[in-house]
Amino acid sequence: MLCVCLAACNEVKDPQLPDVETIPDQVVALFEDQFPGAVQTTIKVVEKDKIWEAYYSVNARNFYAALDSNAVLASYQLISPAVPDSIQTAVSKLAIRGGTLSDYRCDCDKPTGLPQYYAKYRFQDVDYVLSWTISRSPTQYVFEMVPYAKFDFQIETAQKLPANVIRYLNADNLVFRFGKISVNESNELKYSVYASSAASGDEFIFDSKGAFVFSYYAKENAYTELKDLPAPVRNFIASTPYLTGFRFASGAFHHAYHFILLSERESYTILLDSNAKLLSLQFNGVI
Repeated sequence: MLCVCLAACNEVKDPQLPDVETIPDQVVALFEDQFPGAVQTTIKVVEKDKIWEAYYSVNARNFYAALDSNAVLASYQLISPAVPDSIQTAVSKLAIRGGTLSDYRCDCDKPTGLPQYYAKYRFQDVDYVLSWTISRSPTQYVFEMVPYAKFDFQIETAQKLPANVIRYLNADNLVFRFGKISVNESNELKYSVYASSAASGDEFIFDSKGAFVFSYYAKENAYTELKDLPAPVRNFIASTPYLTGFRFASGAFHHAYHFILLSERESYTILLDSNAKLLSLQFNGVI
């Protein structure tokens, strides 16, 4: 029988030991069905009785997967701790250059489209996921950087949301449509939900405690020009070196400031709290 380590554990332990929790039979069956031939398997709890993660090998290649009791939520090939020199060179040409890349992995078995590559990117003392695809003739790298999560997954039902997120939606007579859950290294879950009323819909962002962070829906202020932003937000943009050369595109305020900055082949989507402190940074760029 497969056994699951607790979070501090690095290897599967004897099931007689007190700090080991037996994996539900349904999860074992799902893992064995989805990953035949897996060896050197370690499975750990992410969210008790709900989500697990697995480290395993197949044909001398290392993999990571996240799963609940019904489906595989995410899976990657763990290629190496280091990222190829070609990627290091490409990143050095981006506005977000200067960070440190590690944890090179790949969604290499997509049924369609280009393989998707990922790395952890330490930028301005904050961890992000930098992902990219590579097209040929000529070679082109398409990059995206988002706040760090070891995995994320789509949800089609509100049953996977915390009770206070449901209460928030119900209080505004909003109907859940779909969403995404992101899981960080501390196994904290964050929620991005698309919900709608009879008139309109939008994305709603909630933190690991299910507290509301931001949405364009029912925004209190919309901004079309940089000069319209409050002085602390303008000061943040002016004093942040990696934003130099980008032009203001649009913005809004609803509990937090959300705005988009553009250059010819790159863009930022930035979220600041009410005191103009950085909450979230997203980047897109093409080389």
